[in-house]
Amino acid sequence: MRKTNLLIYTGIAVATLAVGWLARKHVQRSKQKAHAKGREEGYNQAAQEYEQKLQKQNKDFQKKCDAQKKERNISIKLMEDYENYLMELEQSELAVKEEAENLKAELEELREICKETAQPLLADNLHD
Repeated sequence: MRKTNLLIYTGIAVATLAVGWLARKHVQRSKQKAHAKGREEGYNQAAQEYEQKLQKQNKDFQKKCDAQKKERNISIKLMEDYENYLMELEQSELAVKEEAENLKAELEELREICKETAQPLLADNLHD
């Protein structure tokens, strides 16, 4: 009876150890799966946050680019307006110079006419 009891207790001890070992392996595998799942979820969350951050940065950059383009277009329009204004001034200056030259030429013609008409008048006055 002692041998049978010893065999029974030995069998129970071995079975307990085997169950404990299997339970331990099961817990380890469960932990590993949970760890892997947590790592994957963490990666997915980080990737999503990074994607949102990139989209926000892209949106902000696009707004800055649009603002720069708008300012650039305003500056270009302003420069074109100044160039047109300068061209108008130059044209009006040329027109004024041309008119002044025409007036000078007319004045010279009038002076010549006056000289020509003044000499006969002087000559007529001298003969009187």
